Amino acid sequence: YPDNPYCKTGTASVVQSGQTGGSYSSTSGLSIDNSSGAVNLALSIPGTYTVIYSFTDGLCTNTAEATVTINDLVSLQKPESTICAADGLDYVLNITVSGQAPYTAVGTGAPGSWSGNLWTSDAIKAGTNYSVNIQDAFACNVLTVANTAPSCCLFEVVCPTFPAVILNCYDELPNTSSLTIAQFEAL
Repeated sequence: YPDNPYCKTGTASVVQSGQTGGSYSSTSGLSIDNSSGAVNLALSIPGTYTVIYSFTDGLCTNTAEATVTINDLVSLQKPESTICAADGLDYVLNITVSGQAPYTAVGTGAPGSWSGNLWTSDAIKAGTNYSVNIQDAFACNVLTVANTAPSCCLFEVVCPTFPAVILNCYDELPNTSSLTIAQFEAL
């Protein structure tokens, strides 16, 4: 297995010399073709395995061993989340991944900061859609997380106060366009 270690994608082929016609085996978790020794990396569980090639020349039986290591792909551990700033002018993006540290993030809000497998972006201007590419130490793949910006509008209501007014006639109504709830209900 000349390209060892492998990423969890595609097929790993064995380079064999010597006696042919044997069979390949390994422990549970490695998807291996017993006759060719080819490993289906996508169907295998990430980890390190010993592959045993058992063969005979008709007189003697023997074995040969090789090691295959399969590294997992970086992936989202849970959906990304956004948090708007209190002033509504920007937001931060949080992405939790699985894979092997150290991680790198490139794109909107990068470089940001890592705490274990959680990435928190730098401030992103409200209304800016995000697209971030993440790789782990194995660099088997690039995880792209992209979406539209969250709605970070700031809605503040200020209610005016008016002095209490007792009305006897319609023409005595205040000529203002807004009233408090109590004033409106008193009409």
